[in-house]
Amino acid sequence: MSKGPLVAPAAVVALLAFFACGGRTANIGGDGGTGSSSGSGSSSGAFPFTGPSCTSAQINTGCWQCTVDNCNGACVTADCAAFFQCFCACPAGDTGCQNSCTGDLTSTCQTCLNGIDNCNSGTCKSSCPVTTTACSGSQCSSGTNSIELCTVSSGGTCTAAYYQVGSQQFACASCTDTSSCEMAAQMACH
Repeated sequence: MSKGPLVAPAAVVALLAFFACGGRTANIGGDGGTGSSSGSGSSSGAFPFTGPSCTSAQINTGCWQCTVDNCNGACVTADCAAFFQCFCACPAGDTGCQNSCTGDLTSTCQTCLNGIDNCNSGTCKSSCPVTTTACSGSQCSSGTNSIELCTVSSGGTCTAAYYQVGSQQFACASCTDTSSCEMAAQMACH
């Protein structure tokens, strides 16, 4: 099996968001993505990997169980363990750490993830409703990065919000409580 950066971590974050909010992920105006995890577990019930980037609260059990039952979800545990153990152990929103895990993303794992994504969009559609991420923002005063507020919605209802400055993400307490994450992002923007 060849190793290499076959999928950008943003795409993996999108796949995790798929399980997180129980649905297909569509990015609107930005990279989007929330969540990641490390560790391992069984191939049924809860998502088999947990950690700062993939917490059990972020992974929808119903969507994951449908994936295991109908979409060869066991290949995640069999073919993607090294990648998800690395990726999920990263601090939440640390894209530098997440990018460093692409060396563990094998072509077999990539094939597994592509198959799951295709299957979930059809067979598990009712267990995995559509999740969207919308980002908007402006250029930082330094001119090297932008600052964006991103909201993650499932079925039209906001489920999470975060600010993004370059490769850094600052999670907000809720969709309506964004003051402390905005302050942290503003400080990183300078």
